[in-house]
Amino acid sequence: MKKLKLKLNVNIEESKKQNPPNYGEGIISANREKGKLSKINIVDANGVSLNGREKELENPDENRGDLTFYTEGIRYDKAVMVVEKRENGDLELISGFGRRFWLLQHGIDEYFYDVVKFKNDFWRTMYIRSLNTGDDHDAKGIPNTQGTILKGLYEARDANSFNYRDDDEVRNATNIMTGWVQPPKYIEEILGKFRSTTHSDVHVRALNGVMANTLCKKMELPHRGYCKDASLASYGRIGYTVSSENAIDVKIRNLITLYEEHGQTTIEIFGFVKHVVAENITKQRQKLQEKWEASIAFINSNLGKKYEKQIEKDPYFMIRIVGFHAQLRKPDPNEGAKPIERGIVDVNGNILIDNDQSPYAE
Repeated sequence: MKKLKLKLNVNIEESKKQNPPNYGEGIISANREKGKLSKINIVDANGVSLNGREKELENPDENRGDLTFYTEGIRYDKAVMVVEKRENGDLELISGFGRRFWLLQHGIDEYFYDVVKFKNDFWRTMYIRSLNTGDDHDAKGIPNTQGTILKGLYEARDANSFNYRDDDEVRNATNIMTGWVQPPKYIEEILGKFRSTTHSDVHVRALNGVMANTLCKKMELPHRGYCKDASLASYGRIGYTVSSENAIDVKIRNLITLYEEHGQTTIEIFGFVKHVVAENITKQRQKLQEKWEASIAFINSNLGKKYEKQIEKDPYFMIRIVGFHAQLRKPDPNEGAKPIERGIVDVNGNILIDNDQSPYAE
């Protein structure tokens, strides 16, 4: 169905009357202006989207806004698009990506928005998410996901714009980005996910599966099953990074198949602790290793006579727990700036493979 041509007459004064540009803490100035939407930047200098959401607006609903714009005209009481002025005078979009897209698709280029100035980088990061909360966004746009909030926390962390080692600071930032409407359970879930990659202790390396695999790759260790890339030093080896107690149990069939299909190549296991408690990390590792050893013993007991001699000679002939990723990063007084744990270590933190590509204490 062909769209009717839409004309909108923007009344700046009426918009300010119905919805004044008052934002509160973190924004030091906000001016309601009118201009060309096509002139507003939606990507940075490297072509990366400025949209703070976890996912892009891939397939915007072409009918979003039709009911109000075609029948009611401009609803000045609704949330206003927000932009920021760059040093060179250009504008970049902070909030209103879906609306800009819809308006331009319907031939509307001149519209109104608030030009804001943030107090600092922290508040800029917070508002990029918080401006996407509320009924005006959740109803027809793409509401913030936990991934969107985590993306904001990572941006603030990487910019060192807040004390991300402090749990209360992380909770506060999460509350700001979510508009202070989420229950405590949600806030704690975000905190837990953030801590899985960013420990509260500056000398503890938090790890998840992706991060552990990256470390293995840097150390030229096998980590995602059989390595078939002949250009890598780990070519022809089989390895996995694991952290859960049942990590071997859920892969039993696959592990046996890999071992047999690739010339009885020993499968190497590199463990890590998901939620490190520095003073208890040895016990945390011991608990995991004992469970993995029990799983290996169970596999051996069910292999039958086929591998009887190998089991007798070495019970870890098929699956071997090589060690754990170094996660305690306190400086070693006897090693200069190097951390006390590096590369791959045993349950007690003794270095087994000293090939850490991040050799300095964190």
